[in-house]
Amino acid sequence: VANQFPTVGFCLLTGQHPLVQCIWMVLRLTQTYEVHSGYHFGDTWAGKLGLTANHASFHDHHHTENLGNFGAEHLDWLFGTMDHYVSIGEEEGYLKRRQEFGKERKEREASVEKEE
Repeated sequence: VANQFPTVGFCLLTGQHPLVQCIWMVLRLTQTYEVHSGYHFGDTWAGKLGLTANHASFHDHHHTENLGNFGAEHLDWLFGTMDHYVSIGEEEGYLKRRQEFGKERKEREASVEKEE
């Protein structure tokens, strides 16, 4: 319900033309798929042109750190649930932490393979 009301509610409350409703649904579903994919498209040509949502790192932080995420950054700012995300350096800091974690994981896997 929390994700469906903003998407469908916009169309119902504003009485938009069916074509506008379809375009809105395509945009919202594309954003949902992108954010839940876990991939960060900010460095792609589409991301640099602003054609992607670029919120995957924020949403991934919500799932890995579990310190809050209301589905929109303005709501997290309002309720103070994005403080941890901001304290680690927001998107840049989070991506750096994930990269460091990946390196540590590869090192651990390599040392386990050597022991075997």
